[in-house]
Amino acid sequence: MESAAIGEAAASLGVPYLIIRSISDNASSEANITFDEMLPIATRNSQELIQLMMANPKL
Repeated sequence: MESAAIGEAAASLGVPYLIIRSISDNASSEANITFDEMLPIATRNSQELIQLMMANPKL
């Protein structure tokens, strides 16, 4: 929901935007990984994606 609100506001103002969601909670207690276990993985993945995008702006 938060991402949609940011996107709508940016689009209405004509501002380019990119939203990267790398962690989402699981509504079930059956998740196979905890938030604390996922955090370093998500952080690393986001960092690598942003570095790749900055090095290759036409991607």
